This record gives sequence, structure tokens and C-alpha cells, in this order.
Amino acid sequence: MSLPPTIPPPLPTEPKKQGGFFVQAARASWRAPIVALVLGICTLSLREQDRSAAMIIGWTNLGIIALGTLLSLVGIYGAFAKKIRSIAVPAIVGLVVNGILIASFLSILLIAREFSQKRAAISSKTREQQAADAEQEGVDVVEKYAGWLGATRLPGAVVTVTQWNDDAPGTREMKSYFSNRMSLMQIAIDNSGNSERLIVNPDSLVLHFNDGTTVKAIGVNSILSSAKEDRDKWMAQAARARISEPHTKQPNCSAFVPEGTDFTHVSQISVEVNGEDVVVPGRFYSAEEKKTLVERAKHNAPAGSDPQGAKPDGFHL
Repeated sequence: MSLPPTIPPPLPTEPKKQGGFFVQAARASWRAPIVALVLGICTLSLREQDRSAAMIIGWTNLGIIALGTLLSLVGIYGAFAKKIRSIAVPAIVGLVVNGILIASFLSILLIAREFSQKRAAISSKTREQQAADAEQEGVDVVEKYAGWLGATRLPGAVVTVTQWNDDAPGTREMKSYFSNRMSLMQIAIDNSGNSERLIVNPDSLVLHFNDGTTVKAIGVNSILSSAKEDRDKWMAQAARARISEPHTKQPNCSAFVPEGTDFTHVSQISVEVNGEDVVVPGRFYSAEEKKTLVERAKHNAPAGSDPQGAKPDGFHL
């Protein structure tokens, strides 16, 4: 009698893991900050060289940390709602670490914003102080150093031409901004009493000497194009300075003549205003003569035959 065939017992099956997705989320939640840290370290040199890359990597790290925070919440939900107790600790650790990193990132942003605002305020004050210093230097050049001065009246306007003494600190600073050499003059138009726009052409300026000789101005663009920096800014500023709108003053139109020009024997200067030559008589004043003239102008005393007496305000450039 034969025995019945034996049926082998069924092979043991691997127990099904409970809550696989929640387990993976809990693990990924505390690993996310590590990934962000490694990415930041590996890209350190790149971020130092390229600001755009630094911004992209920074936002990527923030995204990784935000994702880690979300996954930690998923893990905590699985631990308590789905009763998967083993993932509670890693999920909570992930939430705490990611939360600290996000809070730190936001704090850095707020500090950086505050610092940027303070720096902008300081920079604004510095620019205002620099502008005030530059204006004072311009006044000092005209009022405290020897140089040529002249003025003439137009209908409702006064044209004043001044030489900037090459030895004045303000002049030396101004000339240092350009590679091409020159001596500097300034044309100011007080158009307060005029209803017509006046446009001056500094390239047309001509110095007339007592012996009948003349010296022509250097083209403004040839000087400004040699600016060591901010060339476009200088060009735009010069273009605006040529125009004196009705009922306004325009004191900042620069003209350039060959460096080292001797102004002591200049009898008059001619310059085009609205396409017509305007003759500006004047003479060379010593520093003491200028001081006396300025004091007289400030006290609104008659200036006699002095060319600046046509308009004392011409000194206040």
C-alpha cells in the first residue's frame, strides 16, 4: 500500500510593512537638512563667484528644507493617526530641525533687510554730504582763488563766466575725473526774469586777449569722453547744463580751454546763447579783489564798474 504524496508546507511570506509611505516621509524629513547642508558646502566656491548661482542655490536649499518640514508633518500624522509609533521620533526631529532652519533663514532675511535700509540711509546722507562739499568747493574756487570773472546782461537774464583756478582743491578734484587735460571754466545763466528758454553752447566759447589773439574752447565731448568712470552720467549732466529754462537759474554749464591758459590778459569772452554770440566783458581778479567783491555783493552794495556788479548772485554758484 503506497503512502499519499506529501504536500510541502507553504513558503513563509515576508510580513507586509505597515505605513511604508509614512515611514519614508519621516526618514526624509530629517535627512532633508543634511542634503541642503551638503549642497551648500559643495557649491561654496560657485556661490562666491556667481551671485545669480548663489541666489538659485539658496532658494533651492530653502525649498529642500520646506519640503522636509512638510514630510515631517506627514510622518507625524502617520505616527499618531495611523498608529505607526516607530516613526514618531524621526518625524518630530525632522520638524524641529527644519523649523529651526526656516526660522533662522527668516531672521537672516529680516536682519539683511534692516541692514540694507540702514546702509541706504547712510549712503543717501553721504551723497548729500558729498554734493554739499562739492558745491562748497565750487563756491571756494570762485570766491577764494584768483581768476577771471565776467558778466553781461541779456533781456531778463544775466550771463556770468568764471575761471576755475587750477590750484584750487575743487578744480584739481574735478580734473582728476578725466584723462584728457584742460583748464576749467563755468558758465552760469540767471534766467529768472526771462520767459524764454536759453541754450548755451560751451563749445563756442572763445577767449579774447588784449593783444587781439584768441583761444578757442576744447570740445566738451572730447573731455567728457575721457571720463575715468560714469561717462554716460557726465554726458547727460552736460547736456542738461546747457539749458536754462524760463524763470530759473542754471549755474553749472562747464566749458574747457587748453590747460595752463593764462587768463591775466583776457579782456572778454564770447559764447553762443540761442545761436547768437554774446560778449562777456571781464578781467582777472586777485584773491583779495575777489574777497572784496564778494563781500560787496553779499551786502548788496553797488558794484560800480565791476562786471560782476551786473548781478551779484553770479558769485553764488
